[in-house]
Formats: sequence, structure tokens, C-alpha cells
Amino acid sequence: MMRRSWIKSTEEIPLVRQCELAMVTRSTVYAACEPVKVDEDELLLCRLIDEEYTKRPFYGTRRMVVFLRWSQYQPRSSPTPGLSLPIAWIGGGSPESSMEY
Repeated sequence: MMRRSWIKSTEEIPLVRQCELAMVTRSTVYAACEPVKVDEDELLLCRLIDEEYTKRPFYGTRRMVVFLRWSQYQPRSSPTPGLSLPIAWIGGGSPESSMEY
């Protein structure tokens, strides 16, 4: 944390060179310092999806949308750009996807 405070955004010495001199990776300089605040709506959505996915991991995204409608979850009109779902929720496949032909 201390070395990161040495790096200043000036035009005299490029940021790349400052990071090299301080032995700090550039990604730590560009990273956001504050944690992202999550809305209560998003937490509820994540909890609902997590519970249903735990029960039925073979549900795809279309079936999960139907489940959310059945559960009477009313999302906002536009999706939240900062909300990212774990990769396991995105494409679990169905039980038939592993069958031999």
C-alpha cells in the first residue's frame, strides 16, 4: 500500500515507468480502491438464483428466467451493468447434454 502511494499521475514520468521503479504492478494502480456497493434488489436476485440453482443445477438461463417470473420477483426495467453472475450459473447444461448419441 505504501509503494502505491508513491505513484502520482503526472506527465513528467510516465505511469508505466513509475510502476517499474516502485515495483508495483499497473493493475493495482488502476484498480478501484472502494468496494462496489450492491443494491438490496441485486442481493435478493442473487439469493433467489443461488437457491434455485443449488436445487436444480441443470436449469438453463431461459428456465431460470421463468422461475424468477414464477417467484414474483420484479426486477428493474434495465439490468444492472455492475452485476456479474458466477460462471456456474451461466451454462450448466441439461442432463441430456451428456448423453451419448
